[in-house]
Amino acid sequence: MPHIYRYALLLASMLTLSACGGGSGGPTFEVELTHTAIGRPQIYVVTKNAQVIIEKIVINDGEPGCRVMEAKHDFGIGSTFPLKLKLGQGVTFAARYESCTVFSATLVTDLGEVTYTFGE
Repeated sequence: MPHIYRYALLLASMLTLSACGGGSGGPTFEVELTHTAIGRPQIYVVTKNAQVIIEKIVINDGEPGCRVMEAKHDFGIGSTFPLKLKLGQGVTFAARYESCTVFSATLVTDLGEVTYTFGE
């Protein structure tokens, strides 16, 4: 395995942080923050609701330059909001710039809003 891939895997493993958030009656998600090999933040979201529509994701209370878009399987990114998810379905969102340090993510959905914080 090339050195860069081992480094990326190690970095992703070390930087995977658990998030806390979600309240009763509103949307609930499993959320993980990781980073790509080039350091771009990624947020992996799995819904715990029967069905939910993610209308947008606000990073760091709307910090300029910290926006996310859905990461596509062809290694591109694109805006796909609103995004409809079913129970257990997951999706990865990537920050547009490596310089964005993600401290919080607010998922705005048809069931309400929920904020997840990362780090200490």
